[in-house]
Amino acid sequence: FIEPTILLDPPLDSEVMTEEIFGPLLPIITLNNIQESIEFINSRPKPLVIYAFTKDETFKKQIVSGTSSGSLIFNDTLVQ
Repeated sequence: FIEPTILLDPPLDSEVMTEEIFGPLLPIITLNNIQESIEFINSRPKPLVIYAFTKDETFKKQIVSGTSSGSLIFNDTLVQ
């Protein structure tokens, strides 16, 4: 049994940030603005899904046009 765990600002080169996670682990990273978010997403292999929690319509449009992923979900999650 692995207890659900939140990881705040893990090192970006750690396995939890570079490999697919199979377990109740949630890494949360802090980014300063929309552009930094897009650059971070695009600096890595294409993600299976992007979850973004925001009310900012400009942010949503920039994520849609500036990134590529298998799925893109705003203000919700998907159980796969």
